[in-house]
Amino acid sequence: MIKLRSWLGPWPLRPLWQFVLFATVQAYGINEGLLIQRIPEAIAAENVIVLWGGLTRLGFSILLAVVVVAAQWGFYRLSMTRRRSQSFPLYVSMIVIGALVASGVLTGFVVINGEDVPASILAGMTLHYLVLLVIIHTSIGVIGSRMSTSTAQAEDALAKLRAQERRFVASEERARRIAAEFLHDRVQADLLVIAIELRRVGESAPPELAAQIASITEVVESVRVLEVRDTSRLLSPLVQSTGLNSALHSLAQRWREALQVTVDVDAGIDVYSQVGEGDDVAGGNRALGIYRIIEQALLNAAAHGQARQVQVAASRSVRSGLGCSMGNGTCSHIPARAR
Repeated sequence: MIKLRSWLGPWPLRPLWQFVLFATVQAYGINEGLLIQRIPEAIAAENVIVLWGGLTRLGFSILLAVVVVAAQWGFYRLSMTRRRSQSFPLYVSMIVIGALVASGVLTGFVVINGEDVPASILAGMTLHYLVLLVIIHTSIGVIGSRMSTSTAQAEDALAKLRAQERRFVASEERARRIAAEFLHDRVQADLLVIAIELRRVGESAPPELAAQIASITEVVESVRVLEVRDTSRLLSPLVQSTGLNSALHSLAQRWREALQVTVDVDAGIDVYSQVGEGDDVAGGNRALGIYRIIEQALLNAAAHGQARQVQVAASRSVRSGLGCSMGNGTCSHIPARAR
């Protein structure tokens, strides 16, 4: 009984769908469908009587659907005054009003044609439209409810997928940052100690050996200052502290031997992308996302595109936040979204 009640309603009124279903059932019920099926034959045979009769019945079905839906919609609006949802008794009353209006309109047309309508016929028509409206409302309500449930489930799954994607990206960036900090703090410090010890050994070594030690010391210093530092910044670029402009120029310098990379960044974009204490990190996340996109694009341009000159431009707009475009002769827009 409870399940039957939940299927019956109350369901929200869907005027357009109700009109379509009611007009369709009315047009193809009570022999109207036979005339409609004969309309193409009537057109071919130029049978005006059959054609006019079919179109008249079709027009009556549309008119009846409009009147019924309008009556139910008016009652629905009145019953929803100061209410958030329609109660079951009011919902049933709305369906009964629709059935009475439909049978009343049909009876009126019969009476206008000079025919009488017995009470039994009137009761049968009312019951017919009552059942028809219950089926229509229930069908629309159940289908709409299942579609809403499916949509909500799909949106929830999409939200979970995006959250999982953000966690994956955050985990990857965290691993990159740990490796960069290890290189910057531990490896650089160890190389500095090695360079200092080599200098001390070189001070007391013979001239020829001292020259070799000095050369080795320069290599160690070069690795410490340039290679380790650049690798650390490549793993975890300081976009949120130094800004996107500085990070992109450093990236362009790393490709100077293989590509001629020019960078054009809006003046105010670094203010938007830098994150301070207590600030919203959305801008910084977008800027880091742009950096990662350009980093991968430069790799693809060098490895697969056989590019020699690459132009990179980053700008900020009110509609899309941060965005960038890059290309080798032709530009393509790359929207950046916060993850």
